[in-house]
Amino acid sequence: MLARNSMHTLRSARINVPLRGLSTTALRFANGVGSATQGYPEAGSPSKQDVQHEKEHNLADLSKKRAVGTQEGVHFQMTPPFQQKGAGSNLEVNNKPLGDYLLTHPVYTNDELKSVQILEFEKKSFSDKFANALVKMMRTSFDLVTGYKHKELTPEVKDKPLDYLISKGYVLSERQWLRRFIFLESVAVAAMVRHLRSLRRMNRDGGYINMLLAEAENERMHLMSFLAVEKPSIFMRAMVLAAQGVFFNAFFLGYVINPKICHRFTAVLEEEAVVTYTRAIEEIQNGFVPGWTHKKIPQIARGYWQLPDTATMLDLCLVVRADESNHRFTNHTMSELDLDKHLNPLSLQEPDAVTRGTKLGFTREESAAWLAETSNAIQKRKDEGTYVKPHSH
Repeated sequence: MLARNSMHTLRSARINVPLRGLSTTALRFANGVGSATQGYPEAGSPSKQDVQHEKEHNLADLSKKRAVGTQEGVHFQMTPPFQQKGAGSNLEVNNKPLGDYLLTHPVYTNDELKSVQILEFEKKSFSDKFANALVKMMRTSFDLVTGYKHKELTPEVKDKPLDYLISKGYVLSERQWLRRFIFLESVAVAAMVRHLRSLRRMNRDGGYINMLLAEAENERMHLMSFLAVEKPSIFMRAMVLAAQGVFFNAFFLGYVINPKICHRFTAVLEEEAVVTYTRAIEEIQNGFVPGWTHKKIPQIARGYWQLPDTATMLDLCLVVRADESNHRFTNHTMSELDLDKHLNPLSLQEPDAVTRGTKLGFTREESAAWLAETSNAIQKRKDEGTYVKPHSH
């Protein structure tokens, strides 16, 4: 079994590249402008002064808007996704998207991919323990449906034939891994719930919706990539449909009652996802999934993560695992906040991929410090006239 690593300290990085689209209100709160309250910046209805301030600054930014590109931090590359030479105006939809229409998403370096660690959150409060219990219950059902056993590979059996190891549950076959991946990537609800909440309350969301939409799209692209490798059976499609129906309604109701528990639940679920993909990576590297050793990945995956034509299933599992560690970090961070009041600390700038792969999430104090630091850096660049507003879709 893989050892669980302890939480690592935050690696702060000074980043001097264009960031995600910002909210001027977030900047003003973080800088203490227009608010007499101290502590964590809060979201809410803007004042007339805030609205006028935003209008003036947004008008000033329009002339700087870039035509293409999706950049966000040092781990986001300059090349927009799916932007291919000679594409012209022709669009192909069969796993060959050519338009720059996706939300921002990370493109990783090799060092960032290798830095991802298995981490386990320390459950102290009742809500944390409750969220963990729900994940364990869901994991047990999930393992049963996907035929996931994964016994410890002992020295006595490791040299047995591959068919024997698969039949006894020591390793998984290609079909078993794909079944598990597809099931794992088929649900994402929080973005829609936050969107409806904002509409219902007729109030700003504090910067969470866009980030959660990007996370949901990221999960969907995982699913689309694995579906392009192999189509699921009718039984598997039925199981996904049933699971999505149950999970969606349960999560929706839970989010209305207590969103913090829901984000903790999601974060712990992402911890399990990192474990799953780490095991898959190790099995591929150890030759237990021979069909994937040299198997090229679909174009949709190469385009999305900007991988070379030589990329294999090992590379796909590495980038998906890195994405899952990002989701783990995001949801653990959100579960520490008061989501009815606090601004999203990651809305202006996310930490580098190494930090997100080696740290569970920000505490509330770290979130406030991060938001203040990133907003001040952006404001300084705006004052100097060097700020370039990132491309938005």
